Amino acid sequence: MSRPFCAPPASSVHFVGRALLPASFCLIFLGSTASRLTAAELRSQTLVAFERYVRLTEARMKRDRDQPGKFLYIDSLARSTRNQIMTEIQRGDVYLTELQTRDAAGHRLGAPDGWIHHWFAVMYVRGATVREAVNVIQDYDQYAKFYKPEIVRSRVLRHADNNFLVYVRLQKKTPWLTVSLDMDSDVHYYFAGPRRAYTVSHSTRIMQVEDAGLPDEHTDLPGQGGGYIWAMDSYWRLEQDRGGLIVEWESVALSRNPPFALRWLIRPFVRGAIRSTVRAMLIRTRELIQARNRRGR
Repeated sequence: MSRPFCAPPASSVHFVGRALLPASFCLIFLGSTASRLTAAELRSQTLVAFERYVRLTEARMKRDRDQPGKFLYIDSLARSTRNQIMTEIQRGDVYLTELQTRDAAGHRLGAPDGWIHHWFAVMYVRGATVREAVNVIQDYDQYAKFYKPEIVRSRVLRHADNNFLVYVRLQKKTPWLTVSLDMDSDVHYYFAGPRRAYTVSHSTRIMQVEDAGLPDEHTDLPGQGGGYIWAMDSYWRLEQDRGGLIVEWESVALSRNPPFALRWLIRPFVRGAIRSTVRAMLIRTRELIQARNRRGR
């Protein structure tokens, strides 16, 4: 796996990250601390460690898909755990948890000077089909309408078959700080029969926008700025059963590590913000799928 980036000065790199659609805005909450974070720059050793984490995570996903009779992440869990999750989501809940990829020896993986965020969520949409869900997820030109106010611009830059190049502008406003990011994402769709599909979203560019919407608006170089989102990958997995549709969402993202003295305050805050944001995003996506399902009747 390779990420394009500009020629590095000294020991740092100008990073071109990966976008998460439609939930990239989750980690902008990192900017919602009491004061603006000082400028940060993604370093090569941070990127290398993150890339290793992503490679091992995607290898696990492939093992999940390749197991006979299995496809979803929850299919790899103990039967009792899977049954409990299915009970929760079939009554309308969204199941959400943090994940941690480990190496072959069972060691936790991290990134020096970076913070890896790895989240998984699953929900159930009664009566829905894979095609209805895919149609919603692929409706990128409407994301600014679907997921406002966090997504303020969105459009398809290029589309061929099951591949999309998509642009979004993400924005998070707080009483003391507004963070805007421009992201281009390369999104690929794969179909494993009429009742199964999965997606992989890789961004080709993440740039922080300064003075967004003002006459002197300008962007920082990739990998520079506040470090709110340096890299992010996202994955949807869809499986249709007799009653409806199981929808899994997973993301692996990289941001700057909070200053040591503030980690005890920032990390719980960011985790809580991600939880609430992802849950709201999935619930909104379920509403959109259900609306499309009703129109199709």
